[in-house]
Amino acid sequence: MNFLNSVPGQEKALNILNEIFNSKRIPNALLFTGKQGVGKFLAAINFLKLINSSSSESIRNNISQLKEPYVKYIFPLPRGKNETGEDGPFDKLSDEQMTDVRRELELKKSNPYYPLNIDKAENIKITSIRDVKRFLSMNFDDVKHRAIIIDDAHLMSNEAQNALLKSLEEPPHNLFFILITPYEDRLLTTTKSRCWTVNFIPLSDELVENILVENLNLSKSQAAQIAPFAEGSIAEALSLAEMDIDEILENVIKILRYSLARKYSTAMSIVDDILKRYGEDYLRSTLRLAIIWFSDVVKNKYGKENYYFNKFSETIIKFNKRFADVNIFEFSAEIDRLITLMDKKVSLNLIVLNTIFGLGALGLRNQ
Repeated sequence: MNFLNSVPGQEKALNILNEIFNSKRIPNALLFTGKQGVGKFLAAINFLKLINSSSSESIRNNISQLKEPYVKYIFPLPRGKNETGEDGPFDKLSDEQMTDVRRELELKKSNPYYPLNIDKAENIKITSIRDVKRFLSMNFDDVKHRAIIIDDAHLMSNEAQNALLKSLEEPPHNLFFILITPYEDRLLTTTKSRCWTVNFIPLSDELVENILVENLNLSKSQAAQIAPFAEGSIAEALSLAEMDIDEILENVIKILRYSLARKYSTAMSIVDDILKRYGEDYLRSTLRLAIIWFSDVVKNKYGKENYYFNKFSETIIKFNKRFADVNIFEFSAEIDRLITLMDKKVSLNLIVLNTIFGLGALGLRNQ
């Protein structure tokens, strides 16, 4: 494995990690930041394999397969029935829940860009963090370095992060932590201060398209349609691949059109239909595409024609004629605010309604 080429589009992050490896001074904890689906998890696995490059191939394969005691992988889990703080993180999960967990882990092993999607897994349990102590106590002489990878680390509660602090400061010899998150601002300052931060950047459209075709078996035409809307994220691209892109784009236009025309009940009924039929992830993708649509509006305003929404160019032109003096950035900011609130689990009906009214007010103000 050529480590410096092992994660497409992340040359800067890999160079930093390679320098750390060459220094022979591995920090107690690394924090991998950057949006979801850009290669942070793949880099974590490959970095651990790099550090163990003198070990046998079977050990490196065990790392790829997330096998303990070579690597401990911590991630959000659902709560089991009658679960208490004395139970292990998996002890009270039902057979159905365990089947869901195992299926998602297999998908993650086969595709490191895959975002785990375990039903009702909304946080990292403090029992998962307490289970770290058991892992730390295990001695295993045939592997040079071991790691604890905490995915979606921002989903640790303050209590869980505080329970982790002592281990972050003084892990056993040849064992270190890798925390992975797209939301480092949600981590406690005390947690972040104990980590060496490595930033990962969004991927280019070309790279997203190539990865979708070469590694994930999408057709070239499907990948070319999806890549411009993936915002540099393979996870977002995979989510879009399961949806009808044309239908999403049409819904974006409808929501904006009815909101700006102050036909609030019609706009809300479209959002309600999306939620009932497809769920929050689909709505989130719809809103992200609305922001991209507004970027096309800006392009048209300044005489550029390389639109993402080529099929809707006429609508873009009509929008600029009707709202010639509108502040496009306010519209984008309003929708971005809604996405942020969705990520923070604020009441969805309330924030959607406020956003639709907010768009209508902006349109009225700028006419």
